[in-house]
Amino acid sequence: NDNRLRAIQQLQSGDQLQLHSPSTLKGNPRLELQTSKGIVVARLSRNGVEAWIDRLESIVAIQVVGVHIRKSEDGDQSFERRSLKRDEWGVPISEIYWRQK
Repeated sequence: NDNRLRAIQQLQSGDQLQLHSPSTLKGNPRLELQTSKGIVVARLSRNGVEAWIDRLESIVAIQVVGVHIRKSEDGDQSFERRSLKRDEWGVPISEIYWRQK
């Protein structure tokens, strides 16, 4: 987790990411955003996976727009809050460039 947190903190607008499908979880596909060094900085939601799983081949680039800082007082008891046990964490915001078939 330290490498992941450090990688998110170092993300800059314009950095390139890759979408990777490492495996399935309980029979469901997963998609992760990774840095050029292979460090996972985000996982797509179930809706995100459904939207992109069949279009992986059409992705041209994924570019970081910024990092949104979430805080525990935002009122969300999300996975990040529970698993990282942190009061503050970064969520990468990115744009996916793709071409239609």
